[in-house]
Amino acid sequence: MVVAAIVHWIITSLLPMFGINVKPYEGYVNVLLALAFGYLIVSAFADVIYWAMRFRYDHPTARAMRNVFLQ
Repeated sequence: MVVAAIVHWIITSLLPMFGINVKPYEGYVNVLLALAFGYLIVSAFADVIYWAMRFRYDHPTARAMRNVFLQ
């Protein structure tokens, strides 16, 4: 949420001061931010699953379960 607010401020306030108008593309930037943060959340969850499985099973099995969440 904070990153989105900072990006919005940069797009609407900072860049126009330098003559750069990217306001029409703000929606695309927000979509890219959502995708990036979504990937980071899923990746972190997959790492938790990997380490939870790693205590019980060997590396290939735990890695396979991690890959299930990343696919």
